[in-house]
Amino acid sequence: MDRRGLTGVVALGAVLLAGAAWAEDRRLESLRGEAFGADGRLRYVESHEFQATIGGMRQVTVYRDASGREIGRMEADYGRHRFAPAYRMVDLRHDTEETVRRDGSLVHVEARSGDRVRRKVLQVNTGREVIVGPGFNEFIAAHWDRLLAGETLVADFVTPGRLALVAFRTRHTPAGAPDGAHRFTVSADNAFLRLLAPELTVAYDRDTRALVAYEGPSNVNDERNKSQTVAIRFPGGRGQDVAAMPGTQP
Repeated sequence: MDRRGLTGVVALGAVLLAGAAWAEDRRLESLRGEAFGADGRLRYVESHEFQATIGGMRQVTVYRDASGREIGRMEADYGRHRFAPAYRMVDLRHDTEETVRRDGSLVHVEARSGDRVRRKVLQVNTGREVIVGPGFNEFIAAHWDRLLAGETLVADFVTPGRLALVAFRTRHTPAGAPDGAHRFTVSADNAFLRLLAPELTVAYDRDTRALVAYEGPSNVNDERNKSQTVAIRFPGGRGQDVAAMPGTQP
């Protein structure tokens, strides 16, 4: 598995990690993340806006480069599936687009690059959760206590770039966590793939369960249209709750 594949999977950085969850008794607050490369240079800023909908939430994320120019946009609608929102990611610099939609036991995936479009319908594996992009935050919220108790949970991540479902494991890894935060690590479930695919880590505030940090492959390619690894910090994250959303299915 290449990094592009993992990126599409997790979408976590912005796609994955951009999805702060919603609770009925809290306001939907905006969230801002700053993504830095290994050299410490600011690669982009992601701004997440959330709107309550009937039965769930809609999220729009805008990505801007260091100069403030918009370079990408992500949309997610959690109205039907908590962990697998209807998802669309557009890269404005490189004219690419990825969409994912779950319909019962089927997942419809489409990846476009310029005029070339690839499509595939995937079958959900019985007994295993399916995660799409920012739905990962809801997965963490729903299984918070089990993860802190030491369980390793396996779920299928949709990787739009590969038009595939790939099994990943999530576990609580306290070592290296930011002050006042719980840290979780995501890695391929297959032992061979774990040797090839980079891990990613996410951190949530211990008290509010707000997203505060992410490290791993980005869902936004660099200026040369190459995958990149980033560290994303959410300065205002401690005010954003990550409690599970009511009224939707996994």
